[in-house]
Amino acid sequence: GLDNGSLAEIERACKDLSNKTVYIVGGENSVPYAAKKQLEDKFGAVVVRLAGDDRYDTSLEVDHRLHKDGQASTTRFVVGGNGAADAMSASAVAARKNTAGQVAPILVVRKDGIKLTTRTYLEGLPVADKVAQAYVVGGTSTASTQVFKDIEKVVNQTPVSSNVNNNVVKRLAGDDRYATNLAVINEFYKATKANGLAVVSGKTQYLVDAQTAGAFAADRGLAVLLTADKLNKAQEDTLANGVLKGLKTNIYQVGGVVSNDVMKSVVDILGL
Repeated sequence: GLDNGSLAEIERACKDLSNKTVYIVGGENSVPYAAKKQLEDKFGAVVVRLAGDDRYDTSLEVDHRLHKDGQASTTRFVVGGNGAADAMSASAVAARKNTAGQVAPILVVRKDGIKLTTRTYLEGLPVADKVAQAYVVGGTSTASTQVFKDIEKVVNQTPVSSNVNNNVVKRLAGDDRYATNLAVINEFYKATKANGLAVVSGKTQYLVDAQTAGAFAADRGLAVLLTADKLNKAQEDTLANGVLKGLKTNIYQVGGVVSNDVMKSVVDILGL
């Protein structure tokens, strides 16, 4: 369940949760019943669990809720079920609100194709809400060519001519998770420069820090940079001469596991 530190922080940050909605994402195998009961008993919150039989259906439940509340845009990010790092790369961009205050849901899909339930849901959206833009984040090792074809069919339902030629379905990928992360950064911070940078570990066991950073970065217009023990050449070039060049403020290290070498390189390259 929730430890005392977490309960105290929820109370500090949220003030009064009495009769307000708190969402739990995931089934009891990931977020136990004890956490739900604590939220109800301590805060008097109305707790709604968004969960399905697996990670794919849970992802669909979140999408459905966002749509129901009018908070889902007509853009989707699509990631493979074993591509957690790719989802972290997309999270800050997906959580940025458009002019209507909407976000772009992240759909978690099977590597070999999008489940029928997910496709049926997307195809059944009202015309005004149909998916008009999709980004498949990650290479074919996590989201196959079939995944791309499946989302392409969904997008082609939208009454826009020559969808594919207009590049409204696009794969953002590189040779590894760090290259994929740079593909996302280059796609979304080229026209509109990032307001800063959140540096996180890209190692699998520490991706929870990147997950935590997503909403934080989106709220502040930060790019999220996934890193290993050292910056690679492409990352250095992006900071020195690419879309992240010239950042001077709002540089954050999120998580204590980001290496000193990485942060020293960021500071040195950006001249901080």
